[in-house]
Amino acid sequence: HHQQATDRKGPETSRVDLALRIVHMPSPCLLLLHLGLAKPPDYSVLSRRVAALRSDTTNVRLLVLDSLLPRQRLSLQLGPPYSQMLSDARASGEPIAVIGVNQRTGRLLTRGVEVRIESLSHFMASDGGFASHSTTWSTGFRAIDAALVGGRRCEVLLPEGVRWPPNERTFEARVRWLESEATMSVAACEALTDSLAPLVGEWVALAKETQRERSPGQLDAVLSDLGPLCEMQTADDVAFWIGALINPLPALGAAREIRAFLLEASSPALRVECVRRALEESIGRMREQPPGPIEVEPSTRRTF
Repeated sequence: HHQQATDRKGPETSRVDLALRIVHMPSPCLLLLHLGLAKPPDYSVLSRRVAALRSDTTNVRLLVLDSLLPRQRLSLQLGPPYSQMLSDARASGEPIAVIGVNQRTGRLLTRGVEVRIESLSHFMASDGGFASHSTTWSTGFRAIDAALVGGRRCEVLLPEGVRWPPNERTFEARVRWLESEATMSVAACEALTDSLAPLVGEWVALAKETQRERSPGQLDAVLSDLGPLCEMQTADDVAFWIGALINPLPALGAAREIRAFLLEASSPALRVECVRRALEESIGRMREQPPGPIEVEPSTRRTF
């Protein structure tokens, strides 16, 4: 009788049995953990990142590299102490920020951006050495290729009596996160974008036509990193977007250096006026100069 009852199971009963078997089937992650092929997630790393995002101030690892703007990508080769610091920070989940030097004054900035480590890959520099953002020539050490992407802005909080600038090029500091000032309506921001978009389009077209790019497709890659200008939501976002375009990394040289000013300016209005003037000046210079790479403002990388 039991066999007959089993044979008489209808399609609904079969579907229920199948669903129960699926529910009780171990997930791929659990199966890998059981077999010892995967490590359990480190929730302490996630909790540290969430805490840093929620707080107005937090401790970060600071790297003295270059004046990086939001959405800018910095790809470079690094040796000690940067390589070890980035590897440790990636493993621990601690926030990292990058600050640079004002190229005109040689002064180390107190404002910069948090960076996301997009990629890290190791290689051995054993062929005589390589030039990096450090001022020393190094050989035979474990170095890294790194790609860092600029995120939210920050300002270093300097306790009374603390020496600035520090002697080290990597150090821990407490920073305050800087929010973009939403001082205009959505309609006003759209009007601002519309007023600057023709200048931006003219600048990009002229830079390509007059062969100002330092490598094939340089500006297309920058535009891909930045995303559409029309999606920027504040005047600050618009200004930083344009600054990152005309002062890209690696440097283009077709516009004067404005990144340090944009980071330190006291208001969105000053930033917008700065990028507008820089665009107009750069367009004028490119029209005057013969085709090919130019240096509107000779780069003089300074150290502190």
